Amino acid sequence: SASNLRFAGWESLHQEQREFRLMDYLFSIHSSHVKRIFAGQKSVELRKRRLKLEIPSRLWIYETSPVMSVVGHTTIDDVVSDEPQKIWNAYKSKICINENFYWEYIGQSNCATAILLSGPKLLKKPIRLPSIRDQIPRFHPPQFYCKMSAYGPSDWLLSKLQLTKSWRLFSTFCADAKGRS
Repeated sequence: SASNLRFAGWESLHQEQREFRLMDYLFSIHSSHVKRIFAGQKSVELRKRRLKLEIPSRLWIYETSPVMSVVGHTTIDDVVSDEPQKIWNAYKSKICINENFYWEYIGQSNCATAILLSGPKLLKKPIRLPSIRDQIPRFHPPQFYCKMSAYGPSDWLLSKLQLTKSWRLFSTFCADAKGRS
């Protein structure tokens, strides 16, 4: 019926608007974990404190040393914080670390957070730290993560990248994770 078509069209438009307005976050992630994310083996990123992230949102991945580059992004589908044992039980097969390493990382924290990821995409050409610093001289990769916003205290990163060749790489040269050699 016409009302169903109108509703379906509205849903499609609403989905496009939600995708357009995804919040962007920049996370620093160790190389071994990054490789597993883009290989499709790791679909949960772990943190040892609660996070308030908008869902869905886009997680840009800064791969730590020795790569030291923004290498791609993935979608944050959900964020689950709970007692460490409950997070381990629920997500151990998706975290891609062994139990000893998990407990070493969590330490004495009474909270663990699972960030559920999907759709990883690699940049065809990673954006190396020196290139970012050419545009943003005081840039330091986040110790934990940073929110990239066109408004607010972190606008320096997003606004600078939007005006540079680097942002065009971020926004237009993404390839499916399995497509990169």
